[in-house]
Amino acid sequence: MLVKKFEARSMKEALEMVKREFGPEAIILNAKDNSHRFGLLGQGSVEVTAAIYEGALQKKNFVESKLPSELKEKYREQPAKLQRHWVEKVIQSYSKTSSIKDGESEPNNAKSPSKEKIFKAIQERRYADIPDDVDWDDPEIQQALQKSKVPTPSKAQVVDDKMIPVDQLKSEIEQLKKEIRSLGTLKKSDDEWQLPRAMELMWHNLKSNGMRNEAALNLIRLAQKNLSPDKWNQSVYVEGWLVNFILKNTHVVFPEEKIHFFWGPDGSGKSAFLLKWALYLKVRLKRRVAIVNFDNRNLGNVQNLRIFCQILNVPFVNILDKIDWNHLLAQLSDCDHFLCDFPGQTKSSYLDAFHSGAYPLPNQVTCHRHLVLNINWDRDELSQLVGKYGKLGISSLSFTHMDQCTHRGFVFEIHQMHKVPLFAMSTGSKLSEDFELFSPERVADFVLKISKSRPVHDREAYEESSN
Repeated sequence: MLVKKFEARSMKEALEMVKREFGPEAIILNAKDNSHRFGLLGQGSVEVTAAIYEGALQKKNFVESKLPSELKEKYREQPAKLQRHWVEKVIQSYSKTSSIKDGESEPNNAKSPSKEKIFKAIQERRYADIPDDVDWDDPEIQQALQKSKVPTPSKAQVVDDKMIPVDQLKSEIEQLKKEIRSLGTLKKSDDEWQLPRAMELMWHNLKSNGMRNEAALNLIRLAQKNLSPDKWNQSVYVEGWLVNFILKNTHVVFPEEKIHFFWGPDGSGKSAFLLKWALYLKVRLKRRVAIVNFDNRNLGNVQNLRIFCQILNVPFVNILDKIDWNHLLAQLSDCDHFLCDFPGQTKSSYLDAFHSGAYPLPNQVTCHRHLVLNINWDRDELSQLVGKYGKLGISSLSFTHMDQCTHRGFVFEIHQMHKVPLFAMSTGSKLSEDFELFSPERVADFVLKISKSRPVHDREAYEESSN
């Protein structure tokens, strides 16, 4: 048996490729979505795994080689049922032609071939020419078999002039059955856990979208625990429960505090994120904003912030001492928000500066502490950063470079792991456009890629499907 994977932009194109290469006798073993894209307009692919017996493939290739060039394309465009009819018709026609060339006359009744023809086929070991309804107990046929010293054809199957023992065919069929059963049920060796087909597909979907194996499996187990058994193998109910669960357990915040601290390691993109948030407050919400700089090491970054503040017509202040806060709050008392950019630290020493008191922080003022991370970093490293920065009391979690990420489902996993609310994300390099606030619906789309093939359903529809 030949097994091959076909990849195309859509399921229709993939099946056309299977039909063109393997013909009408192809068996579809598996199909999955290979797309990794962002938003509604991204491009993806579909991967189909198909199989075919070598004999069936040889028949298909033989028929195509005998067809005139003007009929080959017409044959390939026909449905599988008609292609199968073409194959049988061409093979029958070719068999009759071969018999006439050998000097044999075609019998009047095709269902009752002469014994002379059967004897000749036995002597030449051409079992494919012997009909299935031959009386093998006939003494004359038994005598012909003994003379030919060949076992009775009922003990074996002939495909394209090759003897294939029945035991071998049975073995191949059993192996194929096992492969098909393995596609329908996942068995865990540790706890003998079994998943229905719909839940197994959803488990693989969660992993392909960025969730780690254990987290994805725990989420599927929770769905199985809360759904009735008659809904376990119905993907619409499984997906509906998962979406409803994500919507209910995703906590997002919109910070209204006066002072905002932006923390993050080097390369996280927090300064650009701060500028996008300032532009959002200034232009969309008509808030009065001031930008405060604590990073006096990077002169280029300071100059960029200063130029941006001049363009946006907002105050820009450098903080060098804790007493500067008193003057700042007094002089800019009409500002609604102060956005403070802290210097990026190395991933190994990001807490040292805060513990040593190197940065002058305001006293007795409510602050919102943003942790800004690059989503493309290693997932284990991101989880460790959230845990260690959490010792400083972070208020929300934001991500940058979301447009470059292929595992956005990890956002929900890390959110659930550390119980830190989500705030916003940067989706590109444009300051005025590529900024988006997190929402439960957006997180559900990241985890399940709902928008990949259909519009995002409203929340009430998913709640109805999950009940």
